[in-house]
Amino acid sequence: MRTLLLAAVLPGIAFAADVEVVHQGRVLDTDGTAIEGTHTLGLTLFNDATLSDPTNELHAEQFFNVSLGDGYYSLRMGADSGNRLDSGLFATGAVYLAVTVDGLAMGPRELIHHVPLAAYATTAGSAPVVSTGTIGTPCSPLGALAFDSTLDILKVCSSTGWSATGGIKTIVVDGTSRTFSDGTHATTCDGYLNPASPYTYAGVTGDGTYTIDPDGFGNGVDPFAVHCDMAGGGWTVLEHNLVGLTIPNKSVETPAEVYQVLTYPQSNAQIIALQAIVSQTSQYFRKDCRDSLINSDYGGSYTRFKVPDGSFVNSTQALWGGGSRRDCDLNDSVNRSAQITFSDTANIPIMELWGGDSGAASEVSTFEIGAFRAR
Repeated sequence: MRTLLLAAVLPGIAFAADVEVVHQGRVLDTDGTAIEGTHTLGLTLFNDATLSDPTNELHAEQFFNVSLGDGYYSLRMGADSGNRLDSGLFATGAVYLAVTVDGLAMGPRELIHHVPLAAYATTAGSAPVVSTGTIGTPCSPLGALAFDSTLDILKVCSSTGWSATGGIKTIVVDGTSRTFSDGTHATTCDGYLNPASPYTYAGVTGDGTYTIDPDGFGNGVDPFAVHCDMAGGGWTVLEHNLVGLTIPNKSVETPAEVYQVLTYPQSNAQIIALQAIVSQTSQYFRKDCRDSLINSDYGGSYTRFKVPDGSFVNSTQALWGGGSRRDCDLNDSVNRSAQITFSDTANIPIMELWGGDSGAASEVSTFEIGAFRAR
């Protein structure tokens, strides 16, 4: 006689736990006739398709007085309190099922095919299934589980909010920004590029928008989105509204007048929190001029900047020109250009541009200000 296995509903388990597994089949004679009556059936799980050494046997059960109706049967493995089925054996590799009827093997062993999401169904019980939501946000109660179909991960409610289960933490997209798969955020872009274990720079990597939290979870400022230049070495990039554009010539004469306000998506407090933990910063600045000074001849400054803490930085403070008159400092009728990349955190990012020395008809003063970069 031989058997036809109709269904083996076996879960792919992520956590070790006792489980019960339903196995259904039909026993036929060699001529295809269904076997009737009461019989003893054996179910054994192996880690190999053919080897029967004791080290290959994972679990075995005998079922006595099984009534076969038209050859069909349905058995529940793991239901015996004295012979529980440990779900952990399904997490280590391929598992094969062997069936015997009255001690006679019923054909070759069958490879167990795991049911998708059975790990969630077995361990989470009535945990909610969510299709949206942000990992890293507050949750309750602690230990609750939810499957996030947007990120395709199982989440657990921890003290740091919803976080992904599992060992190694990779990078995932949550909404429009990237973060670690457990819901936590690196402090900078370099923190994503060069993370400490168990975090790894894998998953949805490359240049793009990431969420950072410079002062850590639950402290100070809220996490915020930035552009990460990963190809360039893990630079955190804050882009204002005029990146790549020329600030046009305006009739502004004295340094007491604002020339241009720059708008960053981040708050001043968030920018200051980032500045506090980085060691390298830069921001490009350029002035195209004619008859327009960078620095004043009478002790003031025609060009000065306002930084996030509200203070002002004169262009002389920023060491423009290296102490000698050149470029726009020549104040002549020639079209000139002066440019520099600032690197001192005390002078950048530039939030407001003041002055300009362009009030007279002959004076020209236009500017370009690049993104603020830090790591």
